[in-house]
Amino acid sequence: MDEIKFTRCAVAFLDILGFKRFIEAAERSDSPEFLQFCELQDVIRRQLNFTQTGSAEMAGGEQHLFPEVVGLQVLHVSDSFILSAPVCNEACPV
Repeated sequence: MDEIKFTRCAVAFLDILGFKRFIEAAERSDSPEFLQFCELQDVIRRQLNFTQTGSAEMAGGEQHLFPEVVGLQVLHVSDSFILSAPVCNEACPV
């Protein structure tokens, strides 16, 4: 049996008040909630993939590559979102 390797991560559990009713309504693909939920997922995905160019026109000139550099992952389970990211690099002992 292969050894299971764990990664030390910071985890955020996002439970939005009233979101359960919204998700239940979004289960019908013809509902306005379904379209709103698709938009919400798209916004989250775009924010996690956001890269600022660092040009003079951009405020601060910082660069961010969330999933690639930080390892941030988002999981949607039922009516909640779970975000996690490693708290140290691979050389860090568990």
